[in-house]
Amino acid sequence: MYLGIDPGHTGGAVVWDGADVRLAWEWKRVDKGYRIRTEPRVGEVVDDLSVVAMRLTAEARRLGVSVVVLEALYIPRKSGGYASVLRAAEARGILSQVGMWTGAEVYDPRPSQWRKRVWGRAPGNRHEAKRRARMWASTYPGILLPKSDHVCEALCLAQYGEKVWTLEE
Repeated sequence: MYLGIDPGHTGGAVVWDGADVRLAWEWKRVDKGYRIRTEPRVGEVVDDLSVVAMRLTAEARRLGVSVVVLEALYIPRKSGGYASVLRAAEARGILSQVGMWTGAEVYDPRPSQWRKRVWGRAPGNRHEAKRRARMWASTYPGILLPKSDHVCEALCLAQYGEKVWTLEE
């Protein structure tokens, strides 16, 4: 089982078994914490991103995840300043604990690395990459949250984990 995580205060995670999506999550920051949308349950609010990470870890253990792929921190040239970079780093740091807590093999590819491995080439810009991820994920019937860029990219990250881990075996 492969867990792909698109990290951030708004993010997504997918567990891929090599043929089907076994779990898809999306979380977003809201006034009172974080809203988690899962399949099949929808709309639970938790206090903190670390609670999201702990619950995701429990699901990963339950499903027997052996590989976790967490997208590397990407800082665009035109970022929202130091504050947005720090928020992204904070969220990635919290979510990186999932790999450690599950005891799984952990990979942290840059966006261009996983896109090239999964799609054969890396799209030129971020918007094109998000559009391509949505198109890619729409071909898998297990994805019920296909409009979420984060869930779609998490599926691609999980598939990257399958490709890389299989090569190493």
